[in-house]
Amino acid sequence: MWRVLIADDEPKIRRGLRNNVEWQSLDMEVIAEAEDGLEALELSEQLKPDVLLVDICMPILNGLEFVEKMLAFLTDSVIIVITGHNEFVYAQKALKLGVFDYLLKPASKDQLYAVLGAAKERLQQRKYMHWTAEQVSKHMPQMKERFLNDWIGGSLTEVEVKEQLGFLQCTFDSAFCLVLIKVIDRIQLHDKPQEWDRLLLLFAVQNVVEDVLRKWGSYIVFRDRKEYIVALVTLNNKHTGSEIVTAVISTVEQVLKKTVLAFCREGDSIVTEAPIAYERLYQEAAGESSATPIVLLAKKYIRDNYHKEDLNLKEVADMIKISPSYLSRLLRQETGSSFIDYLTQVRIKQAIILLQDPMIKILEISKRVGYNGQHYFSMAFKKVLGVSPAEYRKGGVK
Repeated sequence: MWRVLIADDEPKIRRGLRNNVEWQSLDMEVIAEAEDGLEALELSEQLKPDVLLVDICMPILNGLEFVEKMLAFLTDSVIIVITGHNEFVYAQKALKLGVFDYLLKPASKDQLYAVLGAAKERLQQRKYMHWTAEQVSKHMPQMKERFLNDWIGGSLTEVEVKEQLGFLQCTFDSAFCLVLIKVIDRIQLHDKPQEWDRLLLLFAVQNVVEDVLRKWGSYIVFRDRKEYIVALVTLNNKHTGSEIVTAVISTVEQVLKKTVLAFCREGDSIVTEAPIAYERLYQEAAGESSATPIVLLAKKYIRDNYHKEDLNLKEVADMIKISPSYLSRLLRQETGSSFIDYLTQVRIKQAIILLQDPMIKILEISKRVGYNGQHYFSMAFKKVLGVSPAEYRKGGVK
């Protein structure tokens, strides 16, 4: 039942409104009456009526003053002004205050029923809108994750993606980076590893990733249907995807003592390029994560220390506590490369990223990726890509 308050300083008017309307037929009931504006204000704050029938000319507070004060705490009620003042200035102020309707005394029974019927429809609409908003808010995380998975899975049109991004208030109006993160449970980075529930661990990693990305600009982080964590990040001229990956990996390992694999691809048009980037990264991650724990640890150590000029097979094997020959055999079996070849691939991959910045000299790049001199760096670079670093920078290879 919708709750009704009648506010009029004339007892006869109040009785007429209470007794001459079949309130139940309107799904309404009169819960209170007030003979002045102040009493109406106190009752409204206490009882929170849905419908208010208000006279303008009342003592202490007139009807419009009452409405103005009442709107400070009661905004969803339907207010109907019933007054003997047929002056435009009153009607104008009432409409500015958001009054639902304005009736002149004496209002006919048909007029009153018509207005009350319209008020009931308005209340029902508001109730439905509130319910809908609550349901959308309640299910928003699931709706968002489903949309994001459908998007990167390539099952949505460009128009659908743009509409949903607008609805979610996500703005990606510049270059972007897609980062794919795989949590490796079977590798522990602590002498006394903490036991994690799988879903709890994924949630924890997702939170860490979000914390890392707050300083990079606009971002979305979610879990895909294969239990990878996906991050879409707006890029600017100051940062690269490689820097994001490095920050994510180091922070997760420092905070959670867990190993993660992270891969990234950059692009210019997120709506159309994100699904392509995701598919390519998934294929790369799937192949990488299928490696044995020993090889994963070895790869991780190489990626973390490729800049060391004297990095060698024995150092990596000692870290894992296995023999160099056994590690060499596993690396070749699972990567198809020797230790030196794999280390060279990692170094050249990092060099390619650095070469994008024309301000960094090639000699400086060679030092950063672990080579003692530009000559050796250039030889290794040309062996992998077929051109020298200088030729690559000029556009010899894309």
